[in-house]
Amino acid sequence: MALRLGQLLLAAVGIVAGVMWAQWILTTDPFAQLRRGAPEGLSEEIGVRLKGVDVKMYEHGTLVGSAKVGTLDIRRDRNRLAFHEVADGMYRGADGEFRFASPAATYDSSFRRLEVGSGGRIWNEDMDLKVLGAVYQGSTQVLQTSGLITGRFMDGSIEAENLLYRLDTGAYRVGPITWVGEVEIPAVRRQDKPQTQKWTIKALGAARAKGDLEFYENVEATDGEVIVKAPKGSLNRKTDVFEATGPVEYFGIEANLRCDKIVIFRAEKRAVLTGNVTLVVKPKENQKLEVMEIPPFRPVVPEEVAKNRPQPQSATDSQRKDDDEVRSGQTIRKYPILIAAEKIEYWYAEGSRRAIITGKPQARQELPEGRWRHLWAPRGLYDGEEDTLRMIGAEGKREVRIMTSVGDDLVAEWFEVATAAEEDSWQAWNITGTVAKEPDQGKPPPTGPTGPIGHR
Repeated sequence: MALRLGQLLLAAVGIVAGVMWAQWILTTDPFAQLRRGAPEGLSEEIGVRLKGVDVKMYEHGTLVGSAKVGTLDIRRDRNRLAFHEVADGMYRGADGEFRFASPAATYDSSFRRLEVGSGGRIWNEDMDLKVLGAVYQGSTQVLQTSGLITGRFMDGSIEAENLLYRLDTGAYRVGPITWVGEVEIPAVRRQDKPQTQKWTIKALGAARAKGDLEFYENVEATDGEVIVKAPKGSLNRKTDVFEATGPVEYFGIEANLRCDKIVIFRAEKRAVLTGNVTLVVKPKENQKLEVMEIPPFRPVVPEEVAKNRPQPQSATDSQRKDDDEVRSGQTIRKYPILIAAEKIEYWYAEGSRRAIITGKPQARQELPEGRWRHLWAPRGLYDGEEDTLRMIGAEGKREVRIMTSVGDDLVAEWFEVATAAEEDSWQAWNITGTVAKEPDQGKPPPTGPTGPIGHR
C-alpha cells in the first residue's frame, strides 16, 4: 500500500513538472539569444533583425515565395515578416505566380498576405508595373493595387488606378485607365496596306472576366487618324469579335459616323453597324480630325420634302448660279453629305472592300442659301476597290429618287457617285422625271437632264 502511494505521488510530481516545462517552452522567447546585443531602438514587437538574407516562405511544406532582403525583421509571434530593400522577390499561388521588388514589403503567414510598399514593382507575363502599394491575398489569389500604377500591361503601356488582378484566371478590373499599344489595323482604302498602328485607349473602367471576354466602360480610342467613342464595349479574344453599344461615335478625317451598335468580326474582317446609322461625309476643304457634334438626320419621305419645298420663282444671276450648283457634280465634295440607314455591313479585307447599306437609306446635302438635294433608295452598294457608291432598287424598277430644292424630281434604276477625294463625277441609269425651270425663262431647258445627270 505504501509503495502504491509513493508511485502515485511521483506521477503527480512528474505531471506538474511536465506542465511547468511546457509553459516555459511556450513563454520563452525563441529569439532571446539572437536579440542579445540588438541595436537600441529595436521595437519590442520585433523578435529578431537580420541583414542580407535570402528568404524562403512555405505553406504546408510547399514553397510559395522567396526574396533577397537587405534587412529582415521577424516579429516575436513569428507570423509577420517585414522586408526592407527587397530584390528578386517571387510569390507563387496555386495557379500562377508573380515577381516583385520594393523598398519595403511585409508578409503575414497567418493570413497568407503579402504587402508591397510604395515604389514597388510587380511583374509577370501579363504586366510589369510600378505601384504606390499592392496587396496579394493568398487565400483568394487576388492582387490589388492602390493609387497610380504605370508600366507594361497586356502588351501595351498603362497609366491607371485601382487594379484588381486574379492570379489563378488572369481576370482583372482596372480604371480609370489610359493604355497605349500597337494594334493591327486592316486596310480600308484601295491604296492602303494592313499595318500595325499605335493606339491610345482611355476608359473609365476596363475588365476581363474568367475566360476570354474583356469589357470597357466609357471608352475613347484614337490612333491620331480616327477617334472612336462608346459608353460600353467588349472584346472576345477567343472569337476575335469586338462589340460596342452606344451611341457609338466614329470621327475620321474624311467622315464622321454614329450608330446604336457596332460589331466587328476581326477574323472575317467584317463590321456590322446597326440602329440609327448616320454618316457625315466631310467636304474636301474641311477634312481634319476633331470631335464634333454629329447632326441628327431625321429620315423623311419624298412627299414631305415636296410639300415643304418653295415654288420656283424668278431668280437673279447670282441665284441662278447657286441653282446650277445644286445640279452640278462638281459640288458633291464641296459641302457635307448626310447619309442615314438602319444597317451597314462592311467587309474591309484588302482586295474585297465593300459595303451593303440597307434599311431604306437616304442622303441629303445642304448647300448655301437654303438649297439642297435629297436622295432615297431601297439599298446602297459601296465598292471600296473602285471608290464608288451606288444606290439601287429592284431590277427594272425606278425606285431611286432624287429631289432638289430648285424643283427637280427624278427617278432612276440606280444612281452612282464617285467617293474618291479626287473624283467629282456621278451617273444614273434609266432616269426620268422633271427638271424645273424658272417661270420667266424665255426658253425651256435643254432636252434631258443637265449636268452629271446626263451621264446615262
